[in-house]
Amino acid sequence: QFGFRKGSGTRDCVALLASQINLAFNKKQDVVSTFLDVSGAYDSVLIDLLFNKLNNLKIPIIITNFLYNLFSFKILHFFHEGSSKLIRYSYFGLPQGSCLSPFLYNLFTSDIISIIPNGCYFYQFADDKVLSICGNNREIIRHFMQCTLDNIGSWAHNNGFTFSVAKTKFILFSRKRSLISINLYLNGHEIEQVDDYKYLGIWFDSKLLWNKHIQHVQKICSKRINFLKTITGTWWGAHPSDLIVLYKTTIRSVLEYGCFTFISTTHTHFSKLEKIQFRSLRICLKLMNSTHTKSVEVLAGIIPLKMRLHELNCKFVLQCINKNHPLIDILKCLSIINPTCRILHSFQYCCSLNIAPNLIPSVNFHNFDINIHSFTPIIDLSFHEELKQIPSFEIPRFASSLFQRKFIGFDVHQIYFSDGSLIQNVAGFGI
Repeated sequence: QFGFRKGSGTRDCVALLASQINLAFNKKQDVVSTFLDVSGAYDSVLIDLLFNKLNNLKIPIIITNFLYNLFSFKILHFFHEGSSKLIRYSYFGLPQGSCLSPFLYNLFTSDIISIIPNGCYFYQFADDKVLSICGNNREIIRHFMQCTLDNIGSWAHNNGFTFSVAKTKFILFSRKRSLISINLYLNGHEIEQVDDYKYLGIWFDSKLLWNKHIQHVQKICSKRINFLKTITGTWWGAHPSDLIVLYKTTIRSVLEYGCFTFISTTHTHFSKLEKIQFRSLRICLKLMNSTHTKSVEVLAGIIPLKMRLHELNCKFVLQCINKNHPLIDILKCLSIINPTCRILHSFQYCCSLNIAPNLIPSVNFHNFDINIHSFTPIIDLSFHEELKQIPSFEIPRFASSLFQRKFIGFDVHQIYFSDGSLIQNVAGFGI
């Protein structure tokens, strides 16, 4: 479960799924991924069952009783034009918008992992769930997927959940030309097989070419580029610095989202994203269409999109290495099978830096009292007076030697370094 947890987000789920599919492709395997949709996830939580699960987790009885009294009985008031028109009562479900609801939902669904067999990959972000199985034989994959779906259907029935079969889809990821359709069922209803699916804002296609996602990004950015055109012109409109900030927040953020997954796309598809940046920056700087693309990025102070995405991917990989993320094991296996895979570029770069063994050791901080003695320091202004007597064009030539002669003249002195200095080959700081 990556939803509503510190240091986790949607990019963890999409990165794991994309990396797992890339690993299977390099093993000449197929992948079946089922995207499950829960109907009314928060509204379907049974408070009595949640109370029992909290007790099984050894949560103090005071907290569980408080939560039970808080959510077991709710009075709903419906207002129209300032007056109460309708009152209803609710005995189940978690309120939408409550800060406790995501946390309690994660606890309520935490036992679903126990019914997932080995060899199945199950990723969750809140109520968005995806189940993936890879292998060489499609019939074996279908059998294991169907057994797992039956287990999930039984678990959902016992916990009061209902999966929307109409919104639940599955994709057969394969690089093979002969695609044979398979049949999967959930609660007795057939699940629709699709060629592409939008999962957490990223369009996954059956061959993992990312052309569908690139087209989706182009469609979103074209509307926002048109908005930039409406607020600026050659001799009028917003200031270029304000437009660049607007570009970073509204357009570049769309280009960057989920970049770890589609960074492996072809150069032809990626160039479409670069053209979006070039076009946006020309509008922000009010330049002609004939202006060279590299000059546009230099004038705007924006690094090329490929370098920007590589930087973001390296930061993400370093975070995964720091917290022992399961993505690292997948990337290590992939680097052994196919070191030239495009999705490995940021991982290989981070490994070449060899950062982990050279971490600065933690510093022990000690608190102690300091006796402060106030005094008026002796300030020598003679150096400033001597500099006034030297012509301005000669100051760079004589200032250093004059200061050294002045410094040596002091019999008793102590040198203090105010910035981060090297002590035993380790950078430190002082307060």
